[in-house]
Amino acid sequence: MNSHLIIGIIFLVAGLFQSVTAFLLFRGQQHYTMRFLGKKGSAVFYLLLACLMYFLAWFNLAHR
Repeated sequence: MNSHLIIGIIFLVAGLFQSVTAFLLFRGQQHYTMRFLGKKGSAVFYLLLACLMYFLAWFNLAHR
């Protein structure tokens, strides 16, 4: 297996988990980031992290 393929899959799974975390935060699940950013701020923060993970996954999977 190519290292770009493995790294791309890892980033894809990480983006999926970040998306689930953002959804749970938006639905009201308690998290430590809510102390600093609030409910919507935490959800936006994790959505931005998810977008970054999806971009890195796309970059690694497209350039293998």
